Amino acid sequence: QENTRITDLSAKIDGIVSRLESEDIGIELSIELFEEGMTLTNKAQKLLQEAEQRVAILSDSDQSDSANNDVV
Repeated sequence: QENTRITDLSAKIDGIVSRLESEDIGIELSIELFEEGMTLTNKAQKLLQEAEQRVAILSDSDQSDSANNDVV
């Protein structure tokens, strides 16, 4: 499941939201779907944070390389 993509998680969350909004479902299923949606949302947030960290590292590295080239 490490290869889970943000777009996949987003699609699953959208499906859950649609079910919660459109179906006449009981409270138990509503709670289960809500919990599943929250779990998926947390996974998506974690993936986004990791991606942001990688971008920040790459940006810092790129700026470092540019600064080193200016010195030479």
